Amino acid sequence: WRTGPDPSWRESLHVAGPNTGLWGRNLNASQKKQHGIDADNLAVEVTFIWGAHTKRAGVRVKDIIISVDGIRRAMNIRQLHAYCMLNKNFGDSIPIVVKRGGKEVKMTIRFPEGRRD
Repeated sequence: WRTGPDPSWRESLHVAGPNTGLWGRNLNASQKKQHGIDADNLAVEVTFIWGAHTKRAGVRVKDIIISVDGIRRAMNIRQLHAYCMLNKNFGDSIPIVVKRGGKEVKMTIRFPEGRRD
């Protein structure tokens, strides 16, 4: 399941690695167009942030995530979480790009050193 095309359905995935510390919703094609984002690209609007590491990175509610670790292909929030959990370790950093106020803003999320950080 770890090497399949979409392991995000696995309930046990949340113990595989660090989490993004946020929740979001996918923008539909019309919403993507409104923000100047190609229909087949990543566009997840942040709706909730619980991770201190995510807040420290500068991510805000209503930011639209358009790139994670250099990846811009469309994925839903569960797939974005799965990517991080399966490809990053605690203590690693991951570059992201968000759209905020019509501009692209680059930032880096540094995952906690362990599950309790």
